Amino acid sequence: MRNLYSENEIMEIVQKIIKSKKYNTIYPKTIEHTARRCFEKYDKKLVEKKTKTALHQIWSAYYRSKPNFDDVFNSFVKNIHDKKNIKEEIIRILSLQSSTRERLMIIDDFYSKIFSITGYPDVIIDHACGLNPLSIFWMGLPDNTKYFAYDIEGGLIEFLRLVIGYLGLCDRIELKLADILVDDFKYADIVFMLKFLPVLEKQRKGSSLDILRKQDCRYLVVSFPLKSLSGVEKGMTGFYSKWFKNLIKDEDWKYDEILFDNELVFIIKKI
Repeated sequence: MRNLYSENEIMEIVQKIIKSKKYNTIYPKTIEHTARRCFEKYDKKLVEKKTKTALHQIWSAYYRSKPNFDDVFNSFVKNIHDKKNIKEEIIRILSLQSSTRERLMIIDDFYSKIFSITGYPDVIIDHACGLNPLSIFWMGLPDNTKYFAYDIEGGLIEFLRLVIGYLGLCDRIELKLADILVDDFKYADIVFMLKFLPVLEKQRKGSSLDILRKQDCRYLVVSFPLKSLSGVEKGMTGFYSKWFKNLIKDEDWKYDEILFDNELVFIIKKI
């Protein structure tokens, strides 16, 4: 039976979490959405704890420990020498996050193989982008490509804005707080959902197909990690390949599958 609570009871806990030190940079809509789902499943006395646990699971999927982005930016600016060693310093930043760190060993081939199938896009949307927008230096995109990057972590978004502003890329990359579960998005030629569906399933089990259907795009680029955070494979290649193919089996979509050493990529043509 669904628990019934007043709007005041719900927003009281939502505001308490929004103001907390650990979660005050998380997108407020994400906090509210997560709390409302916890109110549906748990007694009120458990809601705050369960909401924080869910938010932590989302965050911990990408970081072993949260970086001090002010220190990272200051170090970045200090170490740049006439902008001649940009890639070297960007690699240091990408290494801070597990998702982008694992991709570094294949980054030269990763985007070239994707775009050899999709062609170069005019518009990219990158959901749960993390640090991935800084991979633009390996994408070989035309100068007129617009890159819209969304994430729920406000500190990360502000950090990326500083780096991108310093590098003069503000006209190419737009960064914004947003949550694929609660917000609407415009058309893009390509939508990136890199290593995102497993995290999405933790937020709302069974939501992946509806979210894929909802994306207004020509191509979806969906990927999965092939190793746990501890570096163990655990049969993840076979599991995610079977799971995803079964997920989209009734859709009228064509897809290509690319297996890299540590990442499984599906390129789905929707239109």
